[in-house]
Amino acid sequence: MTINDYEGKTFVAFVDISGFQKMMENGDADKALNCFYTAGYDFISNQHRNSRVEGIFVSDCGILFVNNNSTPQNEPQIDDLKSILEVIKKINKKLIYEDIMLTTSIAYGDFKYEDRKEFIGISKIALLGNAYLCAFLDSKNTPKIQPGQCRLVMDELPEKFIKDNRFYSQHIKMICKRDDDSKHYHYYWMVNSPSDIKRFEQQYTEKLSDKVKYESLRHILKKYSQEPNI
Repeated sequence: MTINDYEGKTFVAFVDISGFQKMMENGDADKALNCFYTAGYDFISNQHRNSRVEGIFVSDCGILFVNNNSTPQNEPQIDDLKSILEVIKKINKKLIYEDIMLTTSIAYGDFKYEDRKEFIGISKIALLGNAYLCAFLDSKNTPKIQPGQCRLVMDELPEKFIKDNRFYSQHIKMICKRDDDSKHYHYYWMVNSPSDIKRFEQQYTEKLSDKVKYESLRHILKKYSQEPNI
């Protein structure tokens, strides 16, 4: 699947498989990577929005970005954010059925993708821009992002996305602020209604202190993503 070169302001997501080192130790890494790559390919190649999401997958990480070159003056639209959230939700829901959890950090800003010349045995790709760097660093910085979480960095997020009433429609209505986090919006891909967010967050937070935290969080995520009415 060919990715067109891109340069401009857009949304970029850094997606990571949670617990991948443990999977390598247990011999489960190949299965996890196969599920991750397959889900990414399936959902990226079958999009219906005008704002197209592109993706690069390397090892246990994925870099997704919205190719909005067709947007007038390269201005961000609500549909750009909806598009990347839709793909993230589908990939997360597909993988949680396979007992695999992801972490996702999304940032907005300058981004450049360039498919450079290839030689025998060497393939070159350039990923540049503050949006990619911000999304990557956010996935590694504190507060530590937990398995299954998806957060949107507020820095450089256009004010129009906050003031526009459409910000709270469809997938966007599953975005909200948390009292303990002044730097991010959190996207609750696993719930079916905004009314489920508070209950999910309470149950999820309780499991963070479990001795078997990884398994407990996976159970909560799978429960909410599979059941339409909880």
